[in-house]
Amino acid sequence: MNCDINNSYEINTFKCDRNDEIFCNITKNNSFYQQFLMYLNRLNCYIFDKNINYSKYKNIIDILYNYLNKRQNYIKDLYLWKQLHSRYVDTYEIDNYNLKIGNINIYRTTKHNYAVAPFINEMLNNNKIDLLVHFDTHSDMNTLDKYNDINKIFDDIISKNDVHSNINNLEKVIWDIGMPVTGFIAFWNKNNKNNNNNKLKILWTVPAWIPILTKEPIENETDSLFSSKNIFIKQDKKENSLTYSMNKTNNTISSFHFKRLKFKNKTNWEQVLNYIDNSTFILDIDLDYFVANGIKKNKSKYLEDYDDIASHYRVTTNNQIFNVTPRDPFYENSEFSKYENNIKKEINEIKKRIKYFFKGIKYLKQKGKIPVSIIICDSTSAPASIYTKYHTHYNEYVPHEYALWIHKTILSGLNKIYLN
Repeated sequence: MNCDINNSYEINTFKCDRNDEIFCNITKNNSFYQQFLMYLNRLNCYIFDKNINYSKYKNIIDILYNYLNKRQNYIKDLYLWKQLHSRYVDTYEIDNYNLKIGNINIYRTTKHNYAVAPFINEMLNNNKIDLLVHFDTHSDMNTLDKYNDINKIFDDIISKNDVHSNINNLEKVIWDIGMPVTGFIAFWNKNNKNNNNNKLKILWTVPAWIPILTKEPIENETDSLFSSKNIFIKQDKKENSLTYSMNKTNNTISSFHFKRLKFKNKTNWEQVLNYIDNSTFILDIDLDYFVANGIKKNKSKYLEDYDDIASHYRVTTNNQIFNVTPRDPFYENSEFSKYENNIKKEINEIKKRIKYFFKGIKYLKQKGKIPVSIIICDSTSAPASIYTKYHTHYNEYVPHEYALWIHKTILSGLNKIYLN
């Protein structure tokens, strides 16, 4: 196989010479699949070349992505979407700590716990950071279960004023995808322990469908997070938000404020604007924010199990759809057509959320509120990535076949907003 990246990546259109619609459709899709896989295999080969040109590599991924995006068929192209996402993930490792939109540092990751190192990198380079704006279906404030080990790593990072030599160690102890916000708070607390005037804020914005009275993980964090009992919580419940204030009597942390904001209308963006105020903030985006479609019938069940992965009405691709006609996965029977229509409805719902999100981000920019950095987390796996840390096969909060499209759509939209 020729791994030369300079070879053509043009997919030739199949021309059918038979008056048989079923045959022509099947063969056309099969031809597309074969050509696309050939190019994917060429990329797989090329990535191991010691003299790889990463710019060309990323350009070819964009070319292949455009082919898939034009088709937007998440059933027939299921395997291709997943494989290309894994190739795209390889660029995260290349670009992180180097990628920018204007003056904004951009970090990308598959699982959210990998965001802690970028959080720390930003806090080391900008001691004015005092707010995390966190768009996510989940709070990601799970307990740091190896706090003593984490404390030692934090000490080493602070003494060196550099996170890079400790990234691997950090990712081993902050191992759970539900820990990144807790890790952010813990490092901020450690790094600012001698500055009593600093106040840290966390704004967690959740989709409108999530019931506001769900149990909050922060209620279980008071002892374990800061290794102290001198923390007091004040909880204020309002119609669409929960607010927690934490204060300590010693000088470890002077103030920590947590606000949970449920998004329903334009007024919520005004609340975000007011909460940001004059803060220097990081924008943290978990892509599952755009995917979960919500509980319409089983609200009581969700209240009992607020940590669910797939909401009641979410449509994700079921591999069994291919088993109905094992000789040909592209055969469009009535079951296939029904499922395809459901997928199209799902994609339209995601598009609406993304459009609304961009309107709000644009509004914040117009009001002069621009983050110092942005984290984009796929919340899915990438089993075909060459980087071993991405080889996980669980907790796919974002269906793998949607991850590449949502990620590139968000990144492209942020580029347009912040570069104009």
